[in-house]
Amino acid sequence: MADSRNILIDCALVLHDLLSNTSIEIDRPHIRYGLIITIQLHQSQLEGLAASSIGPRVVFIEINPVDNDYLFADTLPIDFNFVLFPLLEVLIISNHPILCLHLTAEQTPALECLHVEETGPLPLEYFLVELPQLKTLTIKSVSIADSKRFGSSLSRCPLLEYLTINTIWFNQLRYQPVAGTNQTLLLPACREVDIRKCERLKFLKLWVPRLREITLQPGSEFIKVNMLNRRPTGFNA
Repeated sequence: MADSRNILIDCALVLHDLLSNTSIEIDRPHIRYGLIITIQLHQSQLEGLAASSIGPRVVFIEINPVDNDYLFADTLPIDFNFVLFPLLEVLIISNHPILCLHLTAEQTPALECLHVEETGPLPLEYFLVELPQLKTLTIKSVSIADSKRFGSSLSRCPLLEYLTINTIWFNQLRYQPVAGTNQTLLLPACREVDIRKCERLKFLKLWVPRLREITLQPGSEFIKVNMLNRRPTGFNA
């Protein structure tokens, strides 16, 4: 994150009342905001937040509904693909469904830390994370329908230092035969890699020249891992 002396998070705004309004306008242009959202969030609310006067000044968002006993039955997934948070540095999504994990420099150019956990029984439609400033990525208890861009997109995060992937189901496609996936991760800045219980991950290639610590734990099937000494030629990441 940016130096705390330069960015002021005015307060942690619990948005139960704020997001019930059709517009959000706070005339404090010098303030940076951290938002803790403890309710079920609708797409219209997310888009309204991004378009408000707060949106361009948000540096921290945590979405974690307090009441998650409903098992996502009445909650529609949200999608960050169509919203812009230009200063957002930290995004945490827990216990809330999301349509897909599509985050690039077009939506969140300053994002440094991304944590996604427990997104519900329906799989993400696809995974595309290409973030030039991302340093820490944690994904836990998530299923992905289309995972073909998983490794290639993460390989476009040149500053990624800490990667944690725990309990992931790849290729959760409806009405199609279950197939395994091969993934290649090229992580030039990564120091720590923790990959555990990735179902249907058959073959993993890793190029991590600055690696200090690695943990690999297979799911129900054996994973073949190839640690590369050099960046593979012809890999379009």
